Amino acid sequence: MAVFQYKARNAKGQIVSGLVEAPSSAVAVRLLHEKQLFVVSIAESKEGLSVASLEQLFKRISASDIANFTRQLSTMVTAGLSLPEALTILRTQTTNKIFAELLVDVEHQIVGGGNLGDALAKYPKYFSGTFIALVRAGEASGTLDQVLTRLADSLETQREFRSKVSGAMIYPVIILVGMMGVVAVMMVVVVPKL
Repeated sequence: MAVFQYKARNAKGQIVSGLVEAPSSAVAVRLLHEKQLFVVSIAESKEGLSVASLEQLFKRISASDIANFTRQLSTMVTAGLSLPEALTILRTQTTNKIFAELLVDVEHQIVGGGNLGDALAKYPKYFSGTFIALVRAGEASGTLDQVLTRLADSLETQREFRSKVSGAMIYPVIILVGMMGVVAVMMVVVVPKL
């Protein structure tokens, strides 16, 4: 993705400037417009690797992000919000920029006449085939709120199981490292003296 430097007017008419990361200038303008900024000028930044692009290299969408997203979307759909409204709220609340970009794309597909299952199917790295199939079934049957609630329960159970397994592995790893340290000291200090 490229980094674009922009100058824009905010809702109060003040000139603001900054950097935005997007695949093209058109997408950058659209992202700024969604933040209530009216672009005066935009140009690709030639600074090379920026802090934002370095952050993108190392920050990923975690299973915890997906579980939280599913739970919150389930709650909002159950409360009667439309999918585009719920996705807009979730996008503004997330701190993960990569996940926010994913939500922008999903929201645009739904507003353009697509459905949630097809929009999520574009991201098989983050949403499993089972997840997508269940969402499609929920949309087709009109029980999306119930399906999302069950998916959220399942994802949270998986997350708890993973944390318990990793917690249970800490003690054996500490013992193993300690034993390796003792063997290393024996081989370096004690054995040569013998």
